[in-house]
Amino acid sequence: VEYNYSSEDKVTSIVEGDQYLYTNFEGLGLAVDAPMAIAGWINKDLSGTKSWLVKRYPNNDNGNYYAQMSSNGSKEKNNVWLITKKIDLSKAVSPHLLFDVTVGYYNADGLSIKISTDFDGKEANILTAKWDDITTKFSIPKAPASGYGTIAPAGSADLSAYKGKSIYVAFEYNGDATSTP
Repeated sequence: VEYNYSSEDKVTSIVEGDQYLYTNFEGLGLAVDAPMAIAGWINKDLSGTKSWLVKRYPNNDNGNYYAQMSSNGSKEKNNVWLITKKIDLSKAVSPHLLFDVTVGYYNADGLSIKISTDFDGKEANILTAKWDDITTKFSIPKAPASGYGTIAPAGSADLSAYKGKSIYVAFEYNGDATSTP
């Protein structure tokens, strides 16, 4: 989440602090090919056994870390949530959500981006919270059907409706072995 901190001293770069969240997965000591595990975040499959995984591209010591989810080969339905820690927008001036995305072996829509102001941060309450679906604010590629695309910005969603509130951002993935890799 990127925002202008004050109207007098506008911040145009991403800066870390208590009022927002910036995570690029670098320097967090994450193990490649292991479930994404970041303090305060939730990585939970509500209907199967899959997890968002830590990946690195290119797969060498200089590669960039990213989160990946696929139902390919699972032989089960998956409803996997990667939820950020609470993000405090009480001092935000112009909050926006930005992230990069790529798709591989696309054959169905599986990714949703959601925001909640009433989620309490507990796995057991994911489905009882109210989640606003903001997926349409982003450009999620629908190709390639074979191979992998290029990582690129997904766009920017204006979060002004959440100014003065605390939110959670969820990346929800739904798929199965036959419809969404």
